[in-house]
Amino acid sequence: MQPKPLKAGTTGLYQVTDASPAVVSGVRLRIDGLSGSVTPQTRIMRDGHPGTLPLPVDCLYSNFATGAGASAGTAITADGEYVFDTSGSELWFNVSSVASDCTLYVEPIAGAVVVGGSNSGAVTVADGADVALGTTTDAAVGDATGTVNAHVRNMNKLLAPGAATVAQTSLSTTAAQIVASNTSRKGLVIKNIDSAIVVYLGTSSGVTSANGYPLSAGESVTLSASTSAWYGIAASSTPKVAAIEV
Repeated sequence: MQPKPLKAGTTGLYQVTDASPAVVSGVRLRIDGLSGSVTPQTRIMRDGHPGTLPLPVDCLYSNFATGAGASAGTAITADGEYVFDTSGSELWFNVSSVASDCTLYVEPIAGAVVVGGSNSGAVTVADGADVALGTTTDAAVGDATGTVNAHVRNMNKLLAPGAATVAQTSLSTTAAQIVASNTSRKGLVIKNIDSAIVVYLGTSSGVTSANGYPLSAGESVTLSASTSAWYGIAASSTPKVAAIEV
């Protein structure tokens, strides 16, 4: 930051930034040793009328450390770092009084200026204070309304290793359940282990050879995203199917 003196006894208009060729959107300013009162204003000097001062416009500013905003026309009476929205104009102080010498440290800002919002420091959100994030104890949810934490927990649950169960089921020409529904299921493989007979799969006890998924002898099917119950029916006789569920 570039230092600029503000002498004791100064009153009236005091120019903080000069007419720089580079138009900036704001000014960051640190004030050290202020004993008095100054009101920030902006003035457009490049109007083709040297020596004349256009009408002043009180400008918005905020405390850089706390983010607390001040409305236009509010005087500064204490040391600190401030951010001013000058919108490309020059920054001036309308000085009411300065009892002792102080120093201004000036830094132009070329990017966007946020006045009234926090400009520095870490932000801590208490557990449960942000309804979108939720709490650390939110139950996992899948394709449903829920907080960010609930969906993240569901992802961790899906990706975590799981125990596998293996079972064989004898089918007949009457539909029978192969596996029950399981909302925690991560994957399922069903294999027709018969050497000749076709079986048909479905998600209800109403499965038939006309509406079921055909699984030829020796074939298998992988169901990686299904939590439904699965049923099977044989084209004839009593073939067996094997299921691995994780």
